[in-house]
Amino acid sequence: MARRTHLVGAWPGRGPEHAMELALRRLAPHLDRMTDGETGDRHLWVTPAMERFRANPDVEMVADGDWSDYEHVARWRVRDGVTLDPANIHLNYALAFENSFPSFLVLRERFDRPDLRFQVSVPLPLDLALYSFGEVVFTDPTILEACIAATTREIDQVYARAGDEVVFQLETVVALVAVAQAPDEAQERVAAQMAATFVDVASRSRRGLNNSSVSSARSHIALCSCCSQGAQYRD
Repeated sequence: MARRTHLVGAWPGRGPEHAMELALRRLAPHLDRMTDGETGDRHLWVTPAMERFRANPDVEMVADGDWSDYEHVARWRVRDGVTLDPANIHLNYALAFENSFPSFLVLRERFDRPDLRFQVSVPLPLDLALYSFGEVVFTDPTILEACIAATTREIDQVYARAGDEVVFQLETVVALVAVAQAPDEAQERVAAQMAATFVDVASRSRRGLNNSSVSSARSHIALCSCCSQGAQYRD
């Protein structure tokens, strides 16, 4: 049986085209799906999305950080009398996709892989919310709701452009850590709670993940063991 290869997300490249060409030259026959290498600041995973809160009119910074680890990140709070508006959360997942997808279509044909799907990596909204705002997200559901709405908006925009040519990878650190740190007797319950967060994102995406008429749309989960990329992969 031929070995299959899954590239979780980011790999070195001067830009998306260089990264994709590099991957195809080495792995074209073995790939089931492929990102654009997540070059530039996107290799920092959720950090670019968090940094955009600096210009969000709904929030104010309560602590800055050097991003050396998850304990030293910038942190925000929602301004008094304001509800976090999804329209003000600029994630740019769809924008990055739009910039790379035309090149992907050319390159997959050049390397005789017309069946190859483009992978869009999407941090779980829970991770974005918790790392940006802290544990207040568990007492103020409007923060997580806004992050979910902003994320599913991006998924819908991507799917509207590419349909079944795209597969979504939902990525999380929070879920893996929550299960790993739970007492043995609670791990099954915590795992079910974390799984429900993935299902919630899928169910709220109008097109990309949960439209019964679009049965070819696919998603999978990356459980991230360190800073940004998955150690385990599950369809």
